[in-house]
Amino acid sequence: MEYRTLGRSGCSVSTLALGTMTFGNETDEAGSHAQLDAFVEAGGTLVDTADVYTAGVSEQIIGSWLAGRPDAREHVVLATKGRFPMGDGPNDVGLSRRHLAAALDASLRRLGVERLDLYQVHAYDPHTPIEETLGVLSDAVSAGKVHYIGLSNFTGWQLQRAVDVAEHRHLSVPVMLQPQYNLLAREIEWEIVPAARANGLGLLPWSPLGGGWLTVSASDLTFTGYAAPRALELDELPGIIAAFASAARRALDAGFDLVELHAAHGYLLHQFLSPLSNQRTDEYGGSLENRIRFHREALDAVRAVWPERLPLTMRMRLLLILSDA
Repeated sequence: MEYRTLGRSGCSVSTLALGTMTFGNETDEAGSHAQLDAFVEAGGTLVDTADVYTAGVSEQIIGSWLAGRPDAREHVVLATKGRFPMGDGPNDVGLSRRHLAAALDASLRRLGVERLDLYQVHAYDPHTPIEETLGVLSDAVSAGKVHYIGLSNFTGWQLQRAVDVAEHRHLSVPVMLQPQYNLLAREIEWEIVPAARANGLGLLPWSPLGGGWLTVSASDLTFTGYAAPRALELDELPGIIAAFASAARRALDAGFDLVELHAAHGYLLHQFLSPLSNQRTDEYGGSLENRIRFHREALDAVRAVWPERLPLTMRMRLLLILSDA
């Protein structure tokens, strides 16, 4: 496992993070604890959740795991988010001082901790001045409830506005941005990534596997629709790599301008902080090492047949070609 800092901060975290959106929903408590154990044993440190994940159950599961392993809190860098509705009231949503302060305290209770390493606002709130939001986040840092603050699902101008206001008013400045980023969703490269780099924010991409669609083999894809993502067996690895390489050759022969596959994983594994993964531990041959090997071997196979850089013009064209590879 490799380690990097949380953006401009001095806090080191693993380059791979464990996302926990499935905890309490697709994954029960025992399975969630098993994932957390495997992640930590593999050298992982950054665990990311949110209050809205399974209506707070994800945080509760992580809290019970931490309670049963007193030494784990010293090693885990714990991150959560707030913004979305956790109740039916008009003030149970948003980034107002009233809601965000209450949401933070509720997350701390569910997680069973006194402070968070990273607290992120889950999305922009057009109804609340950013000054108000940054004010309550800075107060949380001053009170010792939060070490660092971050943003999620912000556009380029929203990110820049938040940083400018924080610096001008001497408030806590965000150190991280959590956007969607994967082979099928790369729009952040146009303006959001440059804005993050210019301001020293680290990137913590969510859904690096496209909600599971980037784990399916060519036989699982059709022109009439997509089959449900399923677990990938290790013995399928050579075939998957061959399908990617074949699709690359077919794309070039057909004259298509496609995504550079090397960028999707090259950026995620080397330029940015860490892709979030919440896939089950029995997938990809059963271990984190096998999953990393799959990504790197697939990357090497495609690099061998594709030019170094090809412009992005069609997000879904690759899947259509893969379906006939």
